[in-house]
Amino acid sequence: MRWMTLLLALGAAGYVNETSVFRSADGKQTGVCSGAGFGLIRGSMAISQYHNCREAYLKAGYVEDLAAAK
Repeated sequence: MRWMTLLLALGAAGYVNETSVFRSADGKQTGVCSGAGFGLIRGSMAISQYHNCREAYLKAGYVEDLAAAK
């Protein structure tokens, strides 16, 4: 019964993992944004940092390379 409770608690806590690859317009530079966290607080912080990084690259003129991130 304890294992069942533990598994339910871990499943509810969740895990976040996001990654994006960026390249400069001339294709000479690349950058990566990633965020990973387990649980409500760490997951929220990780996804927030990921989105901040992603926005910074986009504002700097980088293009998201969707094929490289997969």
